[in-house]
Amino acid sequence: MKKTDFDFIKEKFDNDGVKAPDSISEEVIVQKLPAKVKLYQKPAFKKAVSLVACFALLIGIMSFALPEAEKPFVSHGTAGLEINSTGIKAFDSYDEIKKYRDNIVKQQETREYHANPYFELYDGASDGTVSGISYSKTYSQVDGVEEADAIKNDGKHIFTLNGENEILIYEDTQIIGKIDDFKFSYDTDGNPVDDADYVCGLYLKDNKLIVNTWKEYYKNKGFISSTSIYIYDIKDTSSPELLYSFTQDGYYFDSRMIDSRLYVISNNSSNYSKQVSDFHIVTKENGKKHTIPASSIMYCEDATDTSCIVISAIDIESAEQTSQTKAFFGCGANVYCNLDNMYITNSDWNGNTQIVKVGLYAEEIKFLAKATINGFVNNQFSIDEKDGYLRIATTDESSNNLYILDDKLNKVGEITGFAKDESIKASKYIGDMCYLITYEETDPLFVIDVSDPTKPIIKGSVEITGFSSQLIPMDENTLLGIGYDDDERNLKLVLFDISNSLKPRVIDSYVFENIESRAQWLHKVIVRIEEKNQIAIDYFSYNNDSRECGVLLLGVKDNKICIANKFKTDLIDTYDYVSSIAYIGDTLYAFDSDGNIYSFDM
Repeated sequence: MKKTDFDFIKEKFDNDGVKAPDSISEEVIVQKLPAKVKLYQKPAFKKAVSLVACFALLIGIMSFALPEAEKPFVSHGTAGLEINSTGIKAFDSYDEIKKYRDNIVKQQETREYHANPYFELYDGASDGTVSGISYSKTYSQVDGVEEADAIKNDGKHIFTLNGENEILIYEDTQIIGKIDDFKFSYDTDGNPVDDADYVCGLYLKDNKLIVNTWKEYYKNKGFISSTSIYIYDIKDTSSPELLYSFTQDGYYFDSRMIDSRLYVISNNSSNYSKQVSDFHIVTKENGKKHTIPASSIMYCEDATDTSCIVISAIDIESAEQTSQTKAFFGCGANVYCNLDNMYITNSDWNGNTQIVKVGLYAEEIKFLAKATINGFVNNQFSIDEKDGYLRIATTDESSNNLYILDDKLNKVGEITGFAKDESIKASKYIGDMCYLITYEETDPLFVIDVSDPTKPIIKGSVEITGFSSQLIPMDENTLLGIGYDDDERNLKLVLFDISNSLKPRVIDSYVFENIESRAQWLHKVIVRIEEKNQIAIDYFSYNNDSRECGVLLLGVKDNKICIANKFKTDLIDTYDYVSSIAYIGDTLYAFDSDGNIYSFDM
């Protein structure tokens, strides 16, 4: 029997060690949706949770004096919201916070929600070198900003997570050490205990391994969640030593590491209580409890959610918290982060996206600005900052938009209403160019010049069937798209020539029938092999009663997609898959969902 879309989403949450919140349960989602929406017909639903609906601005023909080829493509939308920038304030007391939350709850009781058939949930690795040996690193969005992953390696050792929540340390294919502090324990019925720490991401810095975890437990008639960071000394890989622990309220949302500083973000969505004493944001450093002052909790007058974004900064080298934990009322769905600023977005039920700008200073985290824009954000790759300007692409109820905001999140430029009745599936910013993939029946690639923040312009576009959900630059002139054919069960690769922004071209494509890959929805499973200009991705296939899993090694040669190699594992169980991939030198390593390791010569 074919799995339902809800089963599919639950599996993705489970596979990545994340508990799906009750607010996106099948029952809740179905109640919110209009009856005419057929979820199984929407490939995007497999990656979705942000529900939105709104109207876009009707715009006319722009750049009248431009040559025909340089005129922006514009489709007719409907009138929509202007960008709303709002000042950020700090609370004076927890009593003031209680009144603020009370008011939000009253608003929620009378609020009218709208639903939208477009959904997205998420949304890998570049290489490094040590002693002349190249090795894989997590494929991250911004150079110099590392993202957490289920696998890390230092050019000699590989650190990865198994199905029992243990961290295994490999040298070649041999286990030489492990961290079993988080290993699942079970009750008499064989279920994991409620207060288990679920490992949801790793970092590796010099001789330290950083473990991100999340737990949820039941207390005082409500579920309480917390996020923890553990730093281990791994100079002796056979016997890692715990150096430091830090915990903050809320379920793990995301994190980033810049040099030796780790920023951890959680969503504090604990059940609302009438008693002010029941709502405090707490941290623990090496077990020592601390309630953050109300003055470190920020808000805007137009907030619509009783949840809080909580952010802390931890110095990995000194193993200590380096700045005060800060919080901001509002949930988070996507994070874009560069060396100076972090942007957290969240789409609401009414079809708008809230953007919060966070300054990352040496001794302080600052919430700098907040804005609300029209439409919802597909994933973190829809967001980019350059020269102080934020570029952000959204999909609304009828079409798509690209907004450009200044350093205070005031709008300075926009293109709205393009690709009517389609939704954004992939985004990539390269210098002053933005590349967007939208989809409904065909897969247009839009090339947008954003060099002038006040006058972004669509230079050209090209269409192909299916759609790409990941865009990877293979060189300065080509983009490789990883995504879907018209049949969702087929993995499709597309090679775009972007050398002429006025006339982007599809120069090659390849369809793997009855084969899928987690790279179609999760960028971190992509492994980039720079010196060979290749990428490695997992694959799995269903063919009648047979099952096949493995790794595809892909490249580009003479403007053609090259299948450099296909490595097959021994997995045959229906639910088995390749969970992570790494390489050291010329050896490719694959880890499966059962904890087995495979090595292949590239």
